[in-house]
Amino acid sequence: MNNERILKILQKYLDGNASEEERKAVEAWYESVDENTAQLSIPEKARLEAMRNKAFQRFLAATEEPVITIPFYKKSSFRIAASLAIVLGIAVFFVFTNSTKDKTVPATAAAATTNDVAAPRHNRAVLQLADGSKLDLDSVNHGTLALQGAVIISKRKDGSIEYAGTDGETRFNTITVPRGSKPQQLMLSDGSKVWLNVASSITYPVAFPGEERKVEISGEAYFEVARNQSKPFLVKKQGSDVEIKVLGTQFNVNAYDDEEMLRITLLEGSVQVQEDKEKKMLKPGQQAQVHHNSINIAGNIDLDQVMAWKDGKFQFDGADIETIMRQVSKWYDVEVVFESKPKEKLVADISRDVNVSELLEILEKTDLMHFEVTGKKILVKK
Repeated sequence: MNNERILKILQKYLDGNASEEERKAVEAWYESVDENTAQLSIPEKARLEAMRNKAFQRFLAATEEPVITIPFYKKSSFRIAASLAIVLGIAVFFVFTNSTKDKTVPATAAAATTNDVAAPRHNRAVLQLADGSKLDLDSVNHGTLALQGAVIISKRKDGSIEYAGTDGETRFNTITVPRGSKPQQLMLSDGSKVWLNVASSITYPVAFPGEERKVEISGEAYFEVARNQSKPFLVKKQGSDVEIKVLGTQFNVNAYDDEEMLRITLLEGSVQVQEDKEKKMLKPGQQAQVHHNSINIAGNIDLDQVMAWKDGKFQFDGADIETIMRQVSKWYDVEVVFESKPKEKLVADISRDVNVSELLEILEKTDLMHFEVTGKKILVKK
C-alpha cells in the first residue's frame, strides 16, 4: 500500500466510510506499519497528525462498554490510533478513569522543566570481594579482575562479570547496582545467569561447594538458573523469610523495599515460593505476590511488562503515578516530591534511553499532572 493510498483509506476509515476490503487493508497496513511509515514525507506526517486526534475520538466512541469487559488496547480502533501515533514518533498514553470511557492523551504538551537529567549511560555497579575490597566495574578493564581461592573473576567485553572454577571454601561476593546506573549482568560459577536492575544488590558464594546454591538479593533481579537436580538453587530476599527454590528455570524477582508487595514471576520451568511455613508452586506465566506473610498466585501475567526493565523500557499497564515515579526515581537517581497525585491509571511504553524531560513531557500529555525539575528533584503538581 503506497503512502497516498494509506492516507486516503485511513481518512475513510476514520470517517466511518471504509468498505470491508478497505478496513482489512488498513489492518494489514498496521501489521507492517514500522516498514511503511518510514517513507512518509513531512507533509504526509502532518496530515496524519490531524487524523490522529480524530482517530482518538473515534476510539472513544467505540468504547462505551466497561474496560474490564473488553480491554480497549485490544480493539482495532485503538490499534489504528496507536499506529498513527507511532508514525509520528510519539509514545502513546491512555488513562483508565473510573468512568466507562478512557481519557486520551492530547496531541501537544510541554514539560515545565528548569533542568534536565540524562538517562544512565554507564554501568556504575560495584563488586565487593570476600576480603571487603571493592572494584568499580565501569572503570576496570576487560579480562581477569581477581582470584577468590581457585575461582577466577573476569569482566567480559559486553561488561558482564563471569566466575569460573570451583573451590572448597565458601567465600561471598556482593555486586551492588546503585541508582542512576545501567543494569549489571553476572554469570555465577555454576553457569547460572543473573541480570541485576538499578538500585539492587546480590550476595553470592564465588563457588557452591555445599548441597545447595543460595544467593540473597535486594531490589530486582532476573535469573536464568543452570539446571542441577542434586543441588537446588535458592534465592532469598535480604532481611526477610521469603525464599525461592528452583532447579533450572527463568524467573524475575521484584523485591524492592518501597514496593507494596514482593513479586516473583515465572517465565519458564517451575519454582517454589516459601514465606514462613506457607509454600506455593508457580507455573510459567504466573506470579507469586507476597504481602503481609501470605502468598497469592496470579495468572495471565504480562511478561513483557515484567521484563521491560531488562529490555530497556518503561512499560506500564494500568499503573498509578506513584508506581511510575518510583521507577523514574531509581533510574535517573532523582528525588520525587508530590504536590498532587492524580487517581487515574496510566498505560505506557517508553524507552529508558530518553532524558527525564522527554519522559515527563510524554506524561504531561495526559493533562493530569505537570512537572518541575530542579537539579535532581522532580516536583509533581496539578
